[in-house]
Amino acid sequence: MTNPKLDYILVVKIKPMTPRKPKTDQKRLPRKSRAKHPPAMQLTDRDAELLRAVLEYRFFTIELFTWLFPQNPVTKENSAWGITNQLRLLYNHGYLNRENLPVSKSVNQMIYSMTEKGAMLLAELDGVSREDIPWNRHLNKVTPTHINHLLAINQVLIALKSALEKAQEKGEVQSFKLVRAEPSKQRITVMLKSREGRRLGEVI
Repeated sequence: MTNPKLDYILVVKIKPMTPRKPKTDQKRLPRKSRAKHPPAMQLTDRDAELLRAVLEYRFFTIELFTWLFPQNPVTKENSAWGITNQLRLLYNHGYLNRENLPVSKSVNQMIYSMTEKGAMLLAELDGVSREDIPWNRHLNKVTPTHINHLLAINQVLIALKSALEKAQEKGEVQSFKLVRAEPSKQRITVMLKSREGRRLGEVI
């Protein structure tokens, strides 16, 4: 008696696998409040420069930061992502304030301003007393309209500074100085020189 030939069909069900997220100790930081346990950070020279920019211009947006500190096309330093991450850490560690300013009905703009902790850090870095850092809490207590006005002024000043720096590199401008103060005292002084190097005078 011969055994009947049997055909076996093997059916394998493959369950699709969802990619696992990489394990990390850094949790997503909240947008509307400071994290209770922010990730560790090591202060760098760039952090100090960001704080000095806020001290000088009072209110700053990420767009203005990337404009003032343009990305290096070779090293990719000062990328928008990198600056945003640095600002996020400075805010969550209390060195900067951050708030949303309505730009339109559907768009909010993130605005950064100085804090007492940030001012104390700059005093420590400069080796001066806290009273020598020109900032007080009342400078942050202004209306959204006033903030928008100051941001518009900052855009003009940064554009002028960028243009004057490029002109200085080309030798078209000998020196320049931007003076930030009360509206009646604010001025821009530019020292011009001829192609032969002769000083032509000041333009204010």
